[in-house]
Amino acid sequence: MTRSLVAPETILKLRKRFLTCLLSLMLAAAGTAPLATRAQINQTGPDYSALSAKADKLDIAAAMNVGLPTPTPSPTPTPIPTPSPTPSPTPLPTPATAAGFFDDFDDNARDAAKWS
Repeated sequence: MTRSLVAPETILKLRKRFLTCLLSLMLAAAGTAPLATRAQINQTGPDYSALSAKADKLDIAAAMNVGLPTPTPSPTPTPIPTPSPTPSPTPLPTPATAAGFFDDFDDNARDAAKWS
């Protein structure tokens, strides 16, 4: 018979509570107040005023460009000239044209022989 690896629910709750307390002690710095409990946070709500003030300062600084380097415009890329299409070469003579050319050549040679 195999043993179940699932712990009973009460043991899991105790382990979670122990780890939460241990984590609270580890995160609390020496000489400071302990971390607020979940009930206190739910009752009063988290204090976001410091974060909000910092965000407002950042927004104002960004709007005024205070302390930020002036962005340099990026150089526009030079257009690369596209080569013009090369003209198509003169088509080679077809066999019929070549035969006609040589026929004319032979006729010219025959005519030259007659006249000489």
